[in-house]
Amino acid sequence: MNCVKCGAENPNAAVFCGVCGAKLESPEEKREKIRRLEQELRELEEKKEKREEEAAALREQIGCAEERVRGLREEKSRLIGLLLSEGGEV
Repeated sequence: MNCVKCGAENPNAAVFCGVCGAKLESPEEKREKIRRLEQELRELEEKKEKREEEAAALREQIGCAEERVRGLREEKSRLIGLLLSEGGEV
C-alpha cells in the first residue's frame, strides 16, 4: 500500500508509513471516503441545479420588472407631453 503523503510503498498490514509516519488508509477506508465524496458531490450538484432554477426565475422576474418600468416611463413622458401641450406646468 502506498502512502498518500510521501508515496512510499508499505506492507498491506501497516497502519503508519514506515518512511514519514503518516497514517495509512486501508482499502475499505479509501472506498468509504470515495463513497462519502461521491454523495457530497451528488448533493452539491442538486443544490447547484436548484440555484440555477432559482436564478432563472429571478432573471425572468427582473425582465418583467424592467419592462414595467419602461412602460411607466413611456406613460409618464406621454402624460407630460399632454400636459405641456395643454399649456400646463410640470
